[in-house]
Amino acid sequence: LFYAMASVASIASVCDEAMGKPDVVGVACVDEQGLCLHNQGDVPKAHGAMAALTSHAAALCSDAKVVVSIMCAEQKVLLSRNDGVTTAIFMKPDGALPS
Repeated sequence: LFYAMASVASIASVCDEAMGKPDVVGVACVDEQGLCLHNQGDVPKAHGAMAALTSHAAALCSDAKVVVSIMCAEQKVLLSRNDGVTTAIFMKPDGALPS
């Protein structure tokens, strides 16, 4: 139980840090099944799609650690999967990718 609480606290701190970056409007972390672990800001309720996109990208790249970038007129989305957790960062369309 302590490990799970520490992991949730770690995920929340990563989201807090990302939300502090310029042009970031929302952040979500989801598990491999698309269940939301944490989110904040302006995030669509499409958690399953976030997990599925990184899962498909990993299959295409034959790599467990992948990054997917989506750009449209309304926003940019950067998805990253590491250790079974997908992090989605939602940005204004004119914002630079966070470093």
